[in-house]
Amino acid sequence: MTAVGICVIILNFFDTVFTTAGLSQGVVVELNPLIRALHSVSPLGTFIAKIVLIPLGVIFVLRKGAGKRWAMVGLIICLLIYLWAFGLHFFWLNRVLLCRVP
Repeated sequence: MTAVGICVIILNFFDTVFTTAGLSQGVVVELNPLIRALHSVSPLGTFIAKIVLIPLGVIFVLRKGAGKRWAMVGLIICLLIYLWAFGLHFFWLNRVLLCRVP
């Protein structure tokens, strides 16, 4: 379960960096309405909140949910969502980098 939690934290970091970069360049749209609203108020605050709060949440689940089925299911769902988001970022990053017109 710890390995899944670590993967979620790592993918969250990349999601945060790629989403912030994509939003600043206008090439991505934030799909999460809460994060979209927070980002419109403070992009830096949203960046810091995601970098700090998601790992804290994962650590909480790992500690309080050790050996519990709900914790593993929750972390796996988070992992799948972050893998999906990572795939989307990979797609737009390739599109932006490879399809640039000079």
